[in-house]
Amino acid sequence: MLTGNFTCSRSHETVCYYTFPRTVDTHVGGNGQVFLRGAAALGIPARVGPVAITNGRFGNRAHCIYRGFCLQGCKVNAKASPLITHVPDALAHGAEVRADCMVNRVLLDEHTGRATGVTYLRDGVEHRQRARAVAVAGYSIETPRLLLLSACPSFPDGIGNDHGLLGRYLMVQGALQTAGRFAAEIRMVKAPPPEVSTEEFYETDPSNDYARGYAIQNVSPLPIAYAEHVMAQGHWGPVLREYMRDYVHWASLGALCEFLPQADNR
Repeated sequence: MLTGNFTCSRSHETVCYYTFPRTVDTHVGGNGQVFLRGAAALGIPARVGPVAITNGRFGNRAHCIYRGFCLQGCKVNAKASPLITHVPDALAHGAEVRADCMVNRVLLDEHTGRATGVTYLRDGVEHRQRARAVAVAGYSIETPRLLLLSACPSFPDGIGNDHGLLGRYLMVQGALQTAGRFAAEIRMVKAPPPEVSTEEFYETDPSNDYARGYAIQNVSPLPIAYAEHVMAQGHWGPVLREYMRDYVHWASLGALCEFLPQADNR
């Protein structure tokens, strides 16, 4: 059993606790090692976070081989995703998955107010599906969109939008990145990203002129994404090729900034 905790450096109090059902020896990749060394030199606490890597077959998941292309999808199906975990289990228990469909309205009983099903579009044709219960789980964008589209006599401004707040006060993360070149090979692609992070600057600091803060973590853009970053800076042709030949020498860090909840965020 692998257990651990994170400790807040300012208060020296444990702020979270996690437990895993599998023991795994997580080897930090080159990019994470750069982060750990740099943070230690600056006196900034940084931790290797839990990434739930399996050290053997776990349910439908295979053994992680540290291929590093996790963001494009795991080539051996070791990465936990609905396609590997929930969907096969649901199918095994009799569920039906209808691909290439977009739900465009939740249907309600005008007398009881209970959901009775949905309508959905497939190849431009609208279909109706009755249901005993409807689960709306479309994340912070698609959930309010669907509820707003489901306006009806009982909810003229959208389901659950009696006070005009549905879809407002959205909180997302700003994601800034920076990179640096090292003489040694880093090979930042060779590890599941992200690995190492610090929340030293996450809480509100009264000396700053803004509320809340940000976390810093190592990010490892794959070659295609890295090329897009280089191109966005105006590089092309021979210069771009030289950057890509030099890819293995670069390390990249990212900041996850917290947006404040404001009514116009929608």
